[in-house]
Amino acid sequence: MIIRNGHQTAGIAVSAVVIVVFAAACAFGAGQLQNESSTSVQDLVKALCAGKQNLTNYIDPDDLKLSGRLGISYDGMPFKSLIAHDLDSAVKAGINDGRLKYETTTTPLQSGYSSLTLTCPAINYEAKFILRNGKLVIPSSYYIRDWKRIDSDHFEFIVEDTLALNPYSMQRLEEFFAHAAQTLELSPKQLETIREQKIQYVLCKDPEEVSLLTGYESRGIYELASDRIITCYKCHYHELVHLLVNFKLGTSPLYTHPFLQEGIAVALGGRGGKEPEVIVELGASLAGSGLADVQDLFSYDGFVETHPSISYPLSGAYCGFLLNELGLAQFLALYRNSSGSESEVSKMTLEAGALPDDTAWKEFIGSFSGNHLIEPGGDETKGHDLFSDSALVVSEIDKSHYSIGVRDTVLLGADASLARYESQKFFELFGARKYKGEKYALIAGPQEIQVYNLYTDNLIANLVCSFRTGLESVPYEDQYYRFEIRKSVLPDLSDLLRRRSKL
Repeated sequence: MIIRNGHQTAGIAVSAVVIVVFAAACAFGAGQLQNESSTSVQDLVKALCAGKQNLTNYIDPDDLKLSGRLGISYDGMPFKSLIAHDLDSAVKAGINDGRLKYETTTTPLQSGYSSLTLTCPAINYEAKFILRNGKLVIPSSYYIRDWKRIDSDHFEFIVEDTLALNPYSMQRLEEFFAHAAQTLELSPKQLETIREQKIQYVLCKDPEEVSLLTGYESRGIYELASDRIITCYKCHYHELVHLLVNFKLGTSPLYTHPFLQEGIAVALGGRGGKEPEVIVELGASLAGSGLADVQDLFSYDGFVETHPSISYPLSGAYCGFLLNELGLAQFLALYRNSSGSESEVSKMTLEAGALPDDTAWKEFIGSFSGNHLIEPGGDETKGHDLFSDSALVVSEIDKSHYSIGVRDTVLLGADASLARYESQKFFELFGARKYKGEKYALIAGPQEIQVYNLYTDNLIANLVCSFRTGLESVPYEDQYYRFEIRKSVLPDLSDLLRRRSKL
């Protein structure tokens, strides 16, 4: 999800008049005023309302540097650090021409920061800002000021609790970055910029903490003002793709048709908690089964009025198809042509003439048939036996596939070195059960197979009977739910089975 000037582009329509509030923002002091004089506060408000004039003097210099470090900019937005952290345009106009009266209050915070609250009683409007030495600060900068920072090649990981992070997920993000950078054809100079400046990856403990830092209820956000990924997912590839696409473009309009904006992020990065292959497969299944028609999402209204559980997978599958058919340069040209002001984008419909023939789309959808990450399979004698116990049976079908039978739930790969690491997905799935550093969770039932990587907390493979034509239930033989799975999903399964045998 991307937040722009108080609007979220996440497949949900948002009112044009937005109150900029940082929820649960501050533990205020007991009635003391911050030492900014009333004159400086009035000057700040005047500068905000005037827009481009003299704002540099009212923005924290560290945040000005932060917002410009990757060279990402937006048309008509000279002060990027104010994106989603500004006064509403109608309020500015009202204050400028004297129609609106306002009141301000400053309250001290920790570490020399202060909170500024501006209210317009006549319209019940309130906006909150955070200041340092009288200058505007991106709120997330205040909240993470004392968090721990760990560098990798291309990332600066910022965490309050290091137990929430593990070396495996850090490495997976680096691997994903390399893949996405290659797909987006980032130049050596661009790669060097990211290596030097780092992508700030702020890992929160839960959605409430994401809300605290950003002011928006979400599990993860690409914050345009700071170019930070702020998330409670250990490997939030989707938001990283948003950043990298904007980095590739350099300068672009602030708004883009959400079908393309969210679609490319899903195609390359999945959606929070689901790997890209999983959600793209789902999108292809939705289209192939006739449960949804991608053309219904080509208009702006069609996309934002469709539930994200449909619009995101379907747009992701189609944008993956577009990348295959058009190539990157032509896709990015379409992306730019589908960008503009908020009012322009809200009226947009993707034109069929700019898109590949519908026959090619149907062929793309058909290519998934019989070629999913997981396929139903019921023959226990198929392939070469590798492992068997009361909970799990595994055989090797060929160089690319395993045949697996699961009684109910199987945990694989306990690693004592990661026993102190906290898997949020393990907690969600198993409640108070003690986590022992397991890597994979295989969960089987009559209507669904789920495979999770607990080191990233992502769903890495999924079979849902209702999305497979003609499949009424998962095959069940000898008290095992049986399926076939690509080896690439569980690349270290053989090693984990050998360790399981020794337990």
